Amino acid sequence: MKIVIRPPYTSFDRLKLPIVIKSILNTLYKSWADMSIAPEYTDCVTAIRYILSQTSDYILPRAYIGDMPRMMIDAGATEVSIQSAQPWDIIFFERMSFTHGHYMIAHIGIIISESEFFHSSPHHRGWQISSYHTQEYESIILDESYLSIASDPRHHA
Repeated sequence: MKIVIRPPYTSFDRLKLPIVIKSILNTLYKSWADMSIAPEYTDCVTAIRYILSQTSDYILPRAYIGDMPRMMIDAGATEVSIQSAQPWDIIFFERMSFTHGHYMIAHIGIIISESEFFHSSPHHRGWQISSYHTQEYESIILDESYLSIASDPRHHA
């Protein structure tokens, strides 16, 4: 089953979400961007952290992207099927790492509607809103077996 991670929000601002996303759409992608330079420069993780900081009371953990789903679940987030996704749910994508020889979590986005998510990619030259119902994305959405997916490859031999 394909899943998203629902953080344990207690509040979020529905009206502010499209404004914050629009403020990031034309900014620059920078690998390993830090929150101190957001939103002018962000990568996929920093952008989602920035959006959450501006529109909700949830703070996305500072961690390697592959460790985030586990950390979020351990801190009270829940797994939800992709069919039940709602705005502010976090969507993760996996891919085979040819460098490390196993599947790993490689990308993150935030659900913004019943069929779309916001994310960045250096391959697509910046920010975009995409449908998660397309073959390109649907096939790589994280599923419930994520606990068996390698987390930080720097910790594996």
